[in-house]
Amino acid sequence: MSEQPENAAMSPMRLRATVSAHVLILEKPMGIEPTRILLAKLAYRDHRAGKWSYPGGFVDQGEGLENALKREVVEEIGLQLDCCRYLETVPVLLAETPNIGFIFTCDRWSGTPGPISREILETLWVNEEQFWHLDREGLLAYPQMRDQTRCLGWQPPGGERPVNPGSGRCIWSQARAILAILGIGSMLAMQPAAAGESASPPVDGSTEEALEQAREHLLEAMKALGKAGQKSYEERLPTLKEKAGEALEETQKLLREMQERLPEQLEKLKPELGDPGRRGDAPAGQPDKRVPGTTQI
Repeated sequence: MSEQPENAAMSPMRLRATVSAHVLILEKPMGIEPTRILLAKLAYRDHRAGKWSYPGGFVDQGEGLENALKREVVEEIGLQLDCCRYLETVPVLLAETPNIGFIFTCDRWSGTPGPISREILETLWVNEEQFWHLDREGLLAYPQMRDQTRCLGWQPPGGERPVNPGSGRCIWSQARAILAILGIGSMLAMQPAAAGESASPPVDGSTEEALEQAREHLLEAMKALGKAGQKSYEERLPTLKEKAGEALEETQKLLREMQERLPEQLEKLKPELGDPGRRGDAPAGQPDKRVPGTTQI
């Protein structure tokens, strides 16, 4: 149902975000050492120019996540992906263009990787040491990539994995991500065809499973948000009561001051108002021309 213009201003703010899918393509099945992953060097004309990313791209309207991922990888680097496994969802909502990213892994594929799209400059297989070298040099396109290698057991030098502030760990970001992803997931899984358009292909089982896992993770985040909000309110309640008391006391003080100054203000206004008892009387030195027995109005 279309929204009436007069009701549009009353509707809650809607988050408009793009949806993307990227994949960690493994040279060998997970758990078999040494494992290498495939990176693609970006040719974008922004801060990501010349940096390395996992292959992938945007999801089209009504397109399944895994179908979109396989299409993007074929178009960009010429690989045919076989079975993809959902890894995690990464909401990046405070950027200039908000994005919901779905991350997969894949260790069954065919073809020879190489740059096909003009968006890709080259491809590169890297092991753990090479990956962290690129990270130290600032050559990873997205900081979230560091966290996603945990599925391989990779750890940065020193053993401490950097905390990524843009990975949606902030409670408020998680809350907005919950609303965004649940809505987008429903759109991807249930989007009907518009009049005159062909119906979209059904969402495959792996995509449905990925969305279900995403919903479960986000529902857990929603529960954590509710608990954190209640705790924050209870902690702040004494302070709020104290401030409310201070505001009431200040208001009462102002009222008392106004009452005390009221007689003084009235005295100052008397010359301007004149003597009410002389209203309607003849000016001084002039005879009273009123007719006896009548009332001057």
